[in-house]
Amino acid sequence: MGRRLAAKTADPAEHVTVLESQLSAMTERLDSLYATATDLIADSDLDSVLARITERAATAVRAPRYLLALRTEDDSDLRCHYSGFEDDEANEIAHRLLESPGEKLPGTWLAADVSSHRRSYGRLVAMSDTSFFPQERYLLELYARYAASALDGATALAEAKRGHEEASALLGLARSLAAANTSDTVAERLVEAVPEIVDCDRVSVWLWEEDSRELVCRASSGVPRPETAELRVSGDASPSLAAQLQDPQPAPIFFDLDTDDDVVRTQMERFGGVALISAPIVARGQFLGSLSVSVISEAERLRPSRDLLDRLEGVVAQAASALQTARLLDTVTYQARHDALTGLANRAVFGERIEQALAKAGPTGDPVGLFFVDLDDFKGVNDEWGHQAGDDVLREVAQRLLDTVRTTDTVARLGGDEFAIVLSEVEDHALVDAAAERVLRAFDEPFLICGELHRLGVSVGRAVWPDDAAEVEALMRHADAEMYRAKRGAGIDSAA
Repeated sequence: MGRRLAAKTADPAEHVTVLESQLSAMTERLDSLYATATDLIADSDLDSVLARITERAATAVRAPRYLLALRTEDDSDLRCHYSGFEDDEANEIAHRLLESPGEKLPGTWLAADVSSHRRSYGRLVAMSDTSFFPQERYLLELYARYAASALDGATALAEAKRGHEEASALLGLARSLAAANTSDTVAERLVEAVPEIVDCDRVSVWLWEEDSRELVCRASSGVPRPETAELRVSGDASPSLAAQLQDPQPAPIFFDLDTDDDVVRTQMERFGGVALISAPIVARGQFLGSLSVSVISEAERLRPSRDLLDRLEGVVAQAASALQTARLLDTVTYQARHDALTGLANRAVFGERIEQALAKAGPTGDPVGLFFVDLDDFKGVNDEWGHQAGDDVLREVAQRLLDTVRTTDTVARLGGDEFAIVLSEVEDHALVDAAAERVLRAFDEPFLICGELHRLGVSVGRAVWPDDAAEVEALMRHADAEMYRAKRGAGIDSAA
């Protein structure tokens, strides 16, 4: 063979023919390389680019079978392009190609790593029954680098797109939270925005109530609200919650159905979740609540990758700031609408509630009850035992009145020793009569004043809409008149 080639090259004409043949082959290969480089720029479809890279690489090394095996993200699904294999065989070889060290691969495989400075994606392999030339290895490695470049570009583009989408969603969340003026509104805005930032099926926001030492579900999506409206978790019922209360940390926590936290597992089973991430909402070392995201299928969607954790931490950081502001507004609003001494609704709220009760009862004609309650000779308490004792009595009166009514009713302090009760959603007059009796009986027990028990009388004026009056002002005048009639009947000087 060598002698024949030497003989040909000794003949000038033959030598030119051999050189032309080699030049033609080299030109063909260079054209293929240039075309591949052009594909990287001109074609935006990654799969078609990778398929052509693989086809041209195999042509360049003259292999009957070839395969490109990739994982574009850590532990993501396998992605491959191939020729000369059945589908099942190609998948089996792809796994072997990615999982085996290079030195363990068969000698008839010519493999090149598809990698760049960013990361390693997989391998490109050509298979033949004959050995490969060094130039073919060089060409295959060159095509592998082309594939890595295409993947780098696609990855960078996907990251940029995802980053833009996430930034837009976070910006939208920031704007939404900036307009939220209550803690409940913050919670509602969060459950609306989070599905745009995190791939999940359900979102719930839980806020910590220091007075009751409970974590309360204040908003949710993906589950009917009535099913989550009364969800509460005591501070000592859940180990993970207890740990947060002891040492508040903003790092998200992953749970699946194998968790040792019975409270979390029970909630997941109740609502069909297979994985859940709880992101604590912490501000300046204070635990404010938590954001919970869950999936009902494909638990790997919530695999706690760095990207997912960063997104959740960004959300709860905004939530913490918004909740701090909302809690301040909640406090200010509460103070503006409640009596500072007793905590009852004030006169302004009383006016709103009576208007609302009448508006709701209007279409049905169901009765609405109104009581005016006034202590008998309260001035004597202040004169004999002082204003501190008087304040203690007023607080006790407020609690006794609250104990006589339903949670749907309103007890308000109008000023001094004057109180009012609005009975809404009343089905019949018997309920109003029973409530009036309970109010009177609430004062049968004596009050402890400065260490001594003393009985205090009370006068109650009652009015029922629409029997006693059709308008709010007239209804209030009727109740007021009834109260003073009760005082006169008891022999109490109304001017006292």
